[in-house]
Amino acid sequence: MKIENWRQLNKQQEHLNLFLSFTLNNDGFDSTPDLRERFYKEYSKYKNQTNRTFNRYFKKFRDEVNMSQYKLKIVQSSVRLQGFYTEENTDFKPKD
Repeated sequence: MKIENWRQLNKQQEHLNLFLSFTLNNDGFDSTPDLRERFYKEYSKYKNQTNRTFNRYFKKFRDEVNMSQYKLKIVQSSVRLQGFYTEENTDFKPKD
């Protein structure tokens, strides 16, 4: 694998963070597959990556981000196929 390709692919975390920030302040998502599909539509250069790679970046975002800055929050579903979804964030504190 060429280094240039790795660097290009390695921006996925930044792109996913931007995409999720926008999504969590706007329309949210219904399930992890829905989120993945919409992300790949926006950033098609990542669509050949495995679900495992996507899930690793998604988990890193969930672990590191303070959800109170978003209108919607990410919730884990009890239905395994749904994975995660968004709902209204009661802890949301808009910046003045």
